[in-house]
Amino acid sequence: MEQKNGYFYLMHKNDGTYLKLIPNQIGGDRIKIDDLRLYLAEKRIVEEDTVALVRAVNNLYEVQEVKLTSQMIMPEKESMSIQFSPDGLTATAKFYAPSEQGALMNRNDIISVAVAKGMKFGLIEEVIDEFLANRVYCTNIVIAKALLPVEGSDARVIYHFNNTVTRKPKMNEDGSVDFHQLELINHIKKGDLLAELVPMVPGKPGIDVFGKLIKQKPVHNCILKHGPKSSLSEDGMKLFSEVEGHVYLSGDKVMVSDVYEIHSDIDLSTGDVDYAGSVMIKGNVRTGFTVKARGTIFVEGVVEGATLISDAGIV
Repeated sequence: MEQKNGYFYLMHKNDGTYLKLIPNQIGGDRIKIDDLRLYLAEKRIVEEDTVALVRAVNNLYEVQEVKLTSQMIMPEKESMSIQFSPDGLTATAKFYAPSEQGALMNRNDIISVAVAKGMKFGLIEEVIDEFLANRVYCTNIVIAKALLPVEGSDARVIYHFNNTVTRKPKMNEDGSVDFHQLELINHIKKGDLLAELVPMVPGKPGIDVFGKLIKQKPVHNCILKHGPKSSLSEDGMKLFSEVEGHVYLSGDKVMVSDVYEIHSDIDLSTGDVDYAGSVMIKGNVRTGFTVKARGTIFVEGVVEGATLISDAGIV
């Protein structure tokens, strides 16, 4: 530590008690008159000439001695004040120089004052050691810090498929757009990993400088919700497909099917369909579009100049 802030200490002379004012160095803070008055009030010293003291502090460019009172007082030992942050995360000490012939504080003195003021946890031993080796005054020194809580994390699901399908046409290499290829289907094979669960981490509470617990934020658990034709691993952390087909989300539930149902016409809104299972079309198949399926193709509407290719049959 290096003394940069301005500071003061009491002096004893034959005609009374004086205050020696030491100006700050470059980069340090000037003596604060409120800080000085608080110190004198705690020592029960009433200055006889307040105006002279304020003038000396405000115009402190070199060492000055200001007479406080004609009374002779006993030597004052080195002292400290302590302030706690409103959230209890830090305790900050400020040390004041002893008067001439005044005693210095030791480690036990410092700890005793801090404990008496309410500090119960987080003393920074090396900071105390540094102060005892290189004493600085009228300087804020953080001597205790809270142990911050370790925040946990919510459980979450990682999906191994596109769960935000959008109607985005395929861009060809020549820059043209193919509205027949919209890529609306999440194709899957039997045994594919569909999703996995990342378990929640509960976290740990902290302790503030008053010794009180600092609660960590609550975390939330979840499970892998799924429908038929999919199965969980033994530990419940991974979800696999039992069939070849497609996968999609219904709310927060993973759904697997080997039948692709289309509740509209096959047109620009759907693009062409190429599917490993069966395809069920509730509407029509418009001119120029193609439906391919390894399973059966069911069309409830009409087929208008379109192409249907099935390995199992067309109804």
